[in-house]
Amino acid sequence: MRYILSVAALVLLSACGSAKTTHPAIKETTEVDLLPKFEDFSAHFSADGSKGVFTSLRDANLAHVFVYDSTVAPNVARLDDRLALPPLEGRELLNAVSSTAAWIVMNRITLASGLSQVLVTNFAGSIHATIDLPAGHTVNDISFAKGSDTYFAYVDRLDNARSTKVVKIGSAATSVTLTEVGSFADQERPDLMSANNLLTLSTLGTTGIGSQAVTVRSSDGSGGAWTLLSEGVLSLKTQDVVNPILLTQAGLFLPKTSVTKRIRNKLGTPVAGAAAETVQIIEDIGQIDIFAAALPYSWSAAPYVADEPITISSISGTLDGQFILTSGLDGIGCTAGSRQWPTFKLIRRSDMKVVTFMLARLAPDNVNKWTEVITKLCSVVDNTIPGGVVREVDSTITKGELLSFAGNFFVIAVNSYITIDQEIRLARFKLDWDTGIASEVSITNVSANSRY
Repeated sequence: MRYILSVAALVLLSACGSAKTTHPAIKETTEVDLLPKFEDFSAHFSADGSKGVFTSLRDANLAHVFVYDSTVAPNVARLDDRLALPPLEGRELLNAVSSTAAWIVMNRITLASGLSQVLVTNFAGSIHATIDLPAGHTVNDISFAKGSDTYFAYVDRLDNARSTKVVKIGSAATSVTLTEVGSFADQERPDLMSANNLLTLSTLGTTGIGSQAVTVRSSDGSGGAWTLLSEGVLSLKTQDVVNPILLTQAGLFLPKTSVTKRIRNKLGTPVAGAAAETVQIIEDIGQIDIFAAALPYSWSAAPYVADEPITISSISGTLDGQFILTSGLDGIGCTAGSRQWPTFKLIRRSDMKVVTFMLARLAPDNVNKWTEVITKLCSVVDNTIPGGVVREVDSTITKGELLSFAGNFFVIAVNSYITIDQEIRLARFKLDWDTGIASEVSITNVSANSRY
C-alpha cells in the first residue's frame, strides 16, 4: 500500500506540468514521460535476453503482443503482422516465450465474437496453431516450463471454475501440433519446470479461505498419468494469497508476511531500535515433504533477515534454485534518515549472501540513458554524497525477473509499473559477491517508451 501511495504522488506531480518529480532534500530525480500509446507490460524473455515478447497499448489502447529481437533492426515488431492477423479484430494480453525463444504462446480474443483462444507460433510467425476455447471460457494464466521449449501451462476459466492445462508442442517444417498432456480441475497459479527429463508442476487449489492447498506433480510429459509428489496446506494470510510461488530444483519458495523483531540496519546508519515490524520474508514451503530434505537452511537466519524488504512484489530464480531475485519496497537507512524505495535483492542460496541494488545513471545523462547498477544505495539516496555526485534512479520499478546466470554475469528483465508509463529494460552485469559491486553493466531499453 505504501508503494501505491508513492506512485500516486508521482502521477500527481507529473500532471502538474513537470516532466520530472524531484525530492529537494534528497539528490534524486525520477522522470515520468506521459506517453500512454507506448504503455508496455507483461514482458517475457529467452534465457539469454536476446529475444522476448511483451504486451503494448500503443495501438489506440488496444492490447497487442509485440516481439523483441536484439539481432535485427528494427528490433520490435507486432506479432499480428507476422501472423497476418488483422490487428483491429482481436486483442491480446497474456503471453510467454520459451527458454530459447523457439516458441511464443499468447491468449487472443476475437472482438466480434468474444471467443478466446490460445495461439502458439514459432518466433518468426511462419507457422502457428490454436486451441479454441468454448464460449464463455477465458484464459487466466500462461507460462512456459522453465528449462523447456516444448511444454507450457495455461489456466482455463469458466465463471469461477478454473482448471490448469499442460500442453506439449510438436512441429514439422510447415505445421504445429498441440497435445494436452495434463488437466487438473480446481487448480490455478501453475509453475512448471523441466529438468532431468521430468516435468514438475506446482499448482494452488482454487478453494479455501485463509489457506490454500498446494499440489506438486511430476510426469515424463508423454500424456500418461502424473505422479502426485506431495500435497499440503499453506496457512496464507489474505494479503499473501496472490503472492507468486517459485518452483525450482531446490524446492518451492514464496513471500509471506511476517512480524519480525530486529534492529533495522539498512546499508548505513541504523534507524531506530529493535521493534516489531510487519515485513515480507521468503520462506520455503515446509509442508511439501518432497522438498524438505533439499532445504537444510533457514530463511530467517542472518544475513538475510538484516536485508529483508518491507514488501515483495515478485520472486524469480534460476532453475537449480541457487540464485533468487526479489523485487519490492524496502526501507533504506542512511545519514539523511530512512526512506522507502523499490529495490531488487539478489540472493546466493549457498551462503545466504544478499546484494541489494537499483538501476541508475549519472544525472543528467540523457545521451547514455540508463547505465548503472547501484549496489551501495546510500551513495545515491543520501544528501551527503562525496563530491556532490548526483544520480537519477527509477523509483517506479517494481518487478524484475532473473533470466540467467553464467560466469558471475546476471541477465535481468525489468518492468516499470507507473500508471500510464510502463516500460521494459534488460540489465546484464557482472557481480563481485565479496565486494557487492556490479561491473561491466549493459542496460537495454526494450520498450520504445524509454525514460530519457
